[in-house]
Amino acid sequence: MNYNDRQHFFKYTTAETAKLIVSSRKLRWSSPLLFNDPFDHQTGFDFPFTGKEFSEAFLEASLRAIFGDAPFNPPHQTKYGDILRIARANRDRWPRAKFETDLQAATAEMASIFPGLSEELNANLAEQLTRSRVLCLTERGDNLVMWSHYANSHRGVAFKFRRLEHADHRFLVAQPVQYSDESVGFLGLQEYIEMLLGLAKHDLLPRVWDLAFRKHADWGYEHEWRVHVALLAGDETGFGYSDDEEPTELFEAIYLGCRMEQPSAGELVQLIREKLPQTKIFQAKKRTAGIGLDFVSVEP
Repeated sequence: MNYNDRQHFFKYTTAETAKLIVSSRKLRWSSPLLFNDPFDHQTGFDFPFTGKEFSEAFLEASLRAIFGDAPFNPPHQTKYGDILRIARANRDRWPRAKFETDLQAATAEMASIFPGLSEELNANLAEQLTRSRVLCLTERGDNLVMWSHYANSHRGVAFKFRRLEHADHRFLVAQPVQYSDESVGFLGLQEYIEMLLGLAKHDLLPRVWDLAFRKHADWGYEHEWRVHVALLAGDETGFGYSDDEEPTELFEAIYLGCRMEQPSAGELVQLIREKLPQTKIFQAKKRTAGIGLDFVSVEP
């Protein structure tokens, strides 16, 4: 498990959501299917080769394994590797033309079903990845666009969460989102064939996780970090959310938006002092010169 070294995370919410969080100390962990980005967790692999290219390369590798001068002793056992080992051991019992005809027919069938198989793989990956709960955080509390988009145009709040290393808190394993206008690629053609034949091992798991932590470059302003928790097998609540209670000490500070109306601000401040008395409160103010925010402590 990879631990991050972040000392703080932030989360922007509306004022109404902030009141619910403060009252209950619960944060909402959502299914990715509820996200505002319909591609999040759901794009699948980009295959850098066609079914025809795969079948031609696989045929060539298979013929080399059976009839090549070099021994065929793959270090890893696979279904295709076992078949080719048996075929090599019996290559002198039948004409080579028979082997080639059978292999050509098999690889031609592979080419025809490849689009459907790759689509099915991506659909299965999306189904598994979205059967999860994800909490989205950010590394900045002064992001003007985030204040506008997620804190009701500066009328909401930003929560500041502290690092709770002694409690082995889940935020310790939050990982940054990678922003790119390129899809996550599947294995290269030769890598895939090597894996099928048992000639090499290629771990697909890191690429699968890339799907859960990859967003289009247009979202880069969010500086997002997230915690992804897979649901247990048999859990039928995949599409939805969970509200999980957090320790009081997690809430280091709460920043009130510069446009928050006074009645709402007063109500929220009173609630924070009652439910989270150790949490610091700050009021955002527009700078008098330039574009930016200053945060002023709200004294008891």
